[in-house]
Amino acid sequence: MIASVSFDVRRSAFVVLWCIVSLAAPAFAQDRPAVGPERPFQLAPRVEKALPNGLRVIVTRQTAIPKVSITLTVLSGYSSDPADLTGLASLTADLIQEGTKTKNSRQIRRDVFGMGGSLSAAASQDFTSVTVRGLSEFAPRLIDLVADVAMNPTIPEDEVAILKQQHLQSVAQQKASPQFLANRTFRAALFGGHPYARTSETEASLKAMDRAKLVAFHRQHYRPNNAFLLIVGAVDPEATFAAVEKAFAGWTRGDAPGPGYPAPPALSGRHLYFVQRPNSIQSSIAVGNLAVKRSDPR
Repeated sequence: MIASVSFDVRRSAFVVLWCIVSLAAPAFAQDRPAVGPERPFQLAPRVEKALPNGLRVIVTRQTAIPKVSITLTVLSGYSSDPADLTGLASLTADLIQEGTKTKNSRQIRRDVFGMGGSLSAAASQDFTSVTVRGLSEFAPRLIDLVADVAMNPTIPEDEVAILKQQHLQSVAQQKASPQFLANRTFRAALFGGHPYARTSETEASLKAMDRAKLVAFHRQHYRPNNAFLLIVGAVDPEATFAAVEKAFAGWTRGDAPGPGYPAPPALSGRHLYFVQRPNSIQSSIAVGNLAVKRSDPR
């Protein structure tokens, strides 16, 4: 009897709600504003120059808000890692933020926060990005900060130990993620020995890393002719170029080793791979194949 009453109450409530929505719908339709005229979107012009050391600099002036975003992109990422040191580029990106020849990690963070900004760095398959954001009035100082972090990191031994431990914890957590496990298997099946099969560091690769390997990776890959600098915000392009030339003038070019790209395995037909994870409450499905190269005219 109680169940029956409860059902009737819910049904009555649903009927009332349906009636309200039905009555209100025409009113909503009548009050809906007309679509306005098209507003053309125009990208702000970009100004590009190259420094004598090979660093490409691109500046775009955007004055909607008084902020600036500065991103230094080094054209080396996971695909540049040695096969037995997957994650070297990622750990290097974390460590260059932890101290330079003139500032420790606390001073770096304090300076960034004092300019209303943030600093971050991360590696992806093909590149590593160092990004700082802040108020545009501090643009020259923010540029100096990016240059200092990229050119003069000390990679302190104590910070290496701390960050290696943090990365090891992340590796352990990834094993609990169905999405990560599916992606790892998917990439290994699709790319084989190609660097794109690498998704993240492992316990073995992290334990094999030391400060000397991190310093060597930075010295080899963080070169101006292997990078470009993108600056977007409420800044004057010419003044910005002058600040960049001053900050990065001492960065010397070098021959950064290019990643090796063995051919991915030839695929034919359909292949199905199962990743068994006992007691998992989620499933993750990845479907895909190799596409055309970026350089393909299509």
